[in-house]
Amino acid sequence: MARHAGRVAGPGREPGKRAGSRSGGSASEGGAHVQGTLALPANLSRSLRHLDDADLDRLLEAATAEARRRGRLDGKTATGRAHGKPTPVTTGQEKLILAAFGAGLKPSAIAREFRLSRAQVEGVLKDAGQGGR
Repeated sequence: MARHAGRVAGPGREPGKRAGSRSGGSASEGGAHVQGTLALPANLSRSLRHLDDADLDRLLEAATAEARRRGRLDGKTATGRAHGKPTPVTTGQEKLILAAFGAGLKPSAIAREFRLSRAQVEGVLKDAGQGGR
């Protein structure tokens, strides 16, 4: 790849253009929405080491503001479920777990189907006297 004025130009890119830049302006110009996805480096943590303290502070501030805007600062994942605290198994789910196990499904497959942990499924099976494994 050729380097021009401190910017990297690769195959199919014009010299002086950064990866991911588009002609016609950026999202910050006039509030226009740029369609497409932004490609992050394959090894983001190694790339962040090259930022100076001021740039790292700006990045942290912007990422925190975006996470706050999306409601992600309260410990929730992209699916909206909180980390570390499993949802309780309902009575209906218990009945379905027992029926699925009786039909020959493995606890791990049942857990995936109901979006529960395998430990929760095995707990239901243990409480019902069916064994977990």
